[in-house]
Amino acid sequence: MSKYGIRFNSSPIEKFDAAVPQTILARMNELNMQEYEVIIYILDQVGDDISYLIKYFGNIKIGMVTHCIRFDQLVSNSDPREMDMYIQNLVEKFNARLRGVNQLVSLMPALTSPSARSDIFMFFGIDCTHITCSHVQPSIVAVVGLKDSTNTQYAALGLDDGSFEKVLNNELRAIQRACQQLYGHNQLPQLCFVVVKKRHHTRFFTWNKQSNQANNIQPGTVIDTDMVSLNGFEFYLNSDATIQGTSRPMLYQVLYDEIGFTSDDIQQLTYYLCHIDVRCTKAIYVPAPVHYATLHVSHHLKLHYKSQM
Repeated sequence: MSKYGIRFNSSPIEKFDAAVPQTILARMNELNMQEYEVIIYILDQVGDDISYLIKYFGNIKIGMVTHCIRFDQLVSNSDPREMDMYIQNLVEKFNARLRGVNQLVSLMPALTSPSARSDIFMFFGIDCTHITCSHVQPSIVAVVGLKDSTNTQYAALGLDDGSFEKVLNNELRAIQRACQQLYGHNQLPQLCFVVVKKRHHTRFFTWNKQSNQANNIQPGTVIDTDMVSLNGFEFYLNSDATIQGTSRPMLYQVLYDEIGFTSDDIQQLTYYLCHIDVRCTKAIYVPAPVHYATLHVSHHLKLHYKSQM
């Protein structure tokens, strides 16, 4: 890992008996008190039980960063190139969890306003899941933030059209009240609220006259005329390269914008944010903050659901 710039002050190796969960919890508490930043577990057992215990103790009980690696995956990669790719993927995750930077994307080309180029942007991603209406298994919401470079942009995932007015009347107003409490008499940050919809049935293709067949659209393709609503600010964006199957563009709807983005501004900013996911060196299907929120919802759904069983 030192080849990729991650250095360890020491290399402490300890063995734990997975059959005694309290031993893991006690040692994790001790390391947390000693201000260790991250604990890496190499598991010699194939199964979710021990991994769940580690994540439950680290995320819910203590609040410490942990990472689990399966031993069989380490020894099964006989190809040096595959092992190098595997280690590189692990290093990118470690670096992000240690507040490092894996890749940078300049926002300058996407900002046409000269004043906006000197502003600091903070991007938020919001996602939620609804299991049931029971109070035993409540809905789980994840909010992640990313300060990039005194404007704020929010993106929410998975809202239906009937929820837009509720979002503007509740969530947006709550954000504005929080800003007023935090900033007081100082200048308030300007807000831009964007909804990302992935559950739609719209697909786009290009037609090849020579082969007489349809092909997937290219990454970075934007559709903002004819196929979109005339009553709102929305566009389709296909951000990632589809390796297999049919490309699925996301539908972006700008519900509220105090910043005054042009169509080109918001579309290019959105596309650029699809390139900074720490888990992937290529563009992904949604902006990274939204993807992080989705991952957090899925992860904590498993933790909280199993802890109540």
